[in-house]
Amino acid sequence: MEPHKLPKIEGNRAKAQKAIQYLKEKYRPERDYLSDLFEVINKYDDLSDGELKYIAQLNLSDMKAVVDELKEVLTPHYIGVIKERAEAIDRATEIIMFTEDLRR
Repeated sequence: MEPHKLPKIEGNRAKAQKAIQYLKEKYRPERDYLSDLFEVINKYDDLSDGELKYIAQLNLSDMKAVVDELKEVLTPHYIGVIKERAEAIDRATEIIMFTEDLRR
């Protein structure tokens, strides 16, 4: 008898990652914005559950309209602020670790 297999359930974060990855590969005019948005989701995990759900539920059939809407909801400035804040935290963490190494 074969053991019962549960279906793979994806959360909104995984669905949002797939949607942005797809757009990034297929819609070249906004590749930089989409790359930054993907990084904010993938590397920094700094979007709210509501924002991830919004992205996960996008209809990707009209890519230009979808990206235009995304840029209104999650503005390039907003994405830039998230990246700057996360990079500043990374730099501060490196300085703290370096300082602790010097103490030893």
